[in-house]
Amino acid sequence: MAAGSAEMVARELPRQNQVLAKSWPSAEIAAVETTNAAEMLRMIPNHPWLHVCEPSSQFPTQPAAGMLLDREAPQRPLGLVELGQISLDEAEFCYLGQCATAADEPCAAAVSLPAALGFAGFTHAIGTLWEVDEDSAVAIHSDVYADLFTDHFDTDRAAYALHNAVRQLRAHYPDEPSRWSAHVHIGP
Repeated sequence: MAAGSAEMVARELPRQNQVLAKSWPSAEIAAVETTNAAEMLRMIPNHPWLHVCEPSSQFPTQPAAGMLLDREAPQRPLGLVELGQISLDEAEFCYLGQCATAADEPCAAAVSLPAALGFAGFTHAIGTLWEVDEDSAVAIHSDVYADLFTDHFDTDRAAYALHNAVRQLRAHYPDEPSRWSAHVHIGP
């Protein structure tokens, strides 16, 4: 399942969504315009794979304040506390495409949104520790999905796919670690 905008699908897709459409054309789209947070909570347990195209927010010093879907009013956001109240027994893979981070004071007990999703039940979670530029996000996303979607979707290669994608971006921008060092995989 992919959380994103049906309106954007009808028009020209944003670059990240183009990668998703190419790699995972059978994904069920849960559009912002037609799917509220409560419906998303009912849908997520029925889908082992989740790609969030919408903005997500993390507050490392207050992990419970994290938002899987950080929606603007009048839509209600979907927070980690709500996600923690549903069964994620079948949750296998989650990719956060637009993860922003609040500027908090440094804290030894900080927890990232991908780590919180791993704790909530996703076997594999990919995201960032801070917001990265769109070009870098799309490059990583494209390379990860190109590796994962070969003959079939193999989430057991998620860490390897992210590692290779980050190394490739790092080779292009060795003096700009903010472009590649934020990407993380949580899971085996």
